[in-house]
Amino acid sequence: PIASDVIEAALCMQAGVPCEDQYSDETLDRAQKYRRRGLRWCAEQICAANGRVIDADPGTTEWIRAAFSTSQMAGIVGNVANKALAAAFAAAPSIAEKIAAARSHANFHVHTVYSLVLGGELRPVAPDGEIKHLTLGEESWTRQVETRGALLSITRRDLINDDLGAFAEAATALGRKAVHARERALFTVLNATGTGVSFFMAARGNYFDGAASALQSSSLATAVQMFRSQRDPNGDPVMIEPRILLVPTPLEQTAKELMNSQYILGPTTSKQPSTNVWQGAFTPLTSPWLNNSNLTGWSNTAWYLLADPNDVPVLEIAYLNGQQQPIVEFFGTDSDPNVLGVTWRVYYDFGVALAEYRGGVKSRGT
Repeated sequence: PIASDVIEAALCMQAGVPCEDQYSDETLDRAQKYRRRGLRWCAEQICAANGRVIDADPGTTEWIRAAFSTSQMAGIVGNVANKALAAAFAAAPSIAEKIAAARSHANFHVHTVYSLVLGGELRPVAPDGEIKHLTLGEESWTRQVETRGALLSITRRDLINDDLGAFAEAATALGRKAVHARERALFTVLNATGTGVSFFMAARGNYFDGAASALQSSSLATAVQMFRSQRDPNGDPVMIEPRILLVPTPLEQTAKELMNSQYILGPTTSKQPSTNVWQGAFTPLTSPWLNNSNLTGWSNTAWYLLADPNDVPVLEIAYLNGQQQPIVEFFGTDSDPNVLGVTWRVYYDFGVALAEYRGGVKSRGT
């Protein structure tokens, strides 16, 4: 019998799913001669290896049930879907993972998280050797993982046509959809901070607006000053460095000019410094979700200066058991009354939360 990993690699090749890094060179070499085979060949090989004979007509309900009666068949095809989904997930552009810290939860409970900005300070140790405790602040936020999902099916028509491509394309589309779901969830939370009424607030020293807040060299200087002026519960500087300049698509050119230009052109009527002090200072990132009118609080002008999320995150994404990609799982035959065929379920467990307000400054930009 043909080894299951060879069959799986051959199906990946047939469906155009990237697999070069997934199998050994020997497996890939053996799979080459089967790369034009399809689902029916896969089912026949696996059933034969398990001592089962299936009907010659793949369109019958009996054939479908017999073909997928072994966990091996469902697993192989599910692995092809997983690889197609994972490749699309990795390739889809994402800003969320660049501006949010990844966290792991073991359950779906609401988790209360306390700020790591500590009260107290390191003091000289007294002669008695007693060391004073630092205190955790009372500032906190909550995180909770939620499940998002969809169904992925091979229909009776796909089986009759021996077409694995449509199934792989659907898995690829779900991979992109999973990235979109995470981006939407994160920017729904970020955009909802609005115009200085929650999280980003003038009272916290991490929000400003007015004519001087439009993205330019001087407003960037204001944001940096506000960033460096953040205080811990004792009133001392928290010493957090800004690293990311996050802007909506209408400000992408301005952000890149500020970060990449060596000089700034000034008025011709007076002499003034022309060096761009912000060149290379921050990583410019652009997201169309910031100015997506489908989200509450969207803006063409608001922009953000953020800390490295691995240092002090403004946003966090919690994943169930640290699983940062969607999962494909066999759902069974005839499990969906609307589909005559076999079905897999795709689910993605994550939740988004605002975290440490001292890790960012928001400008309304107008």
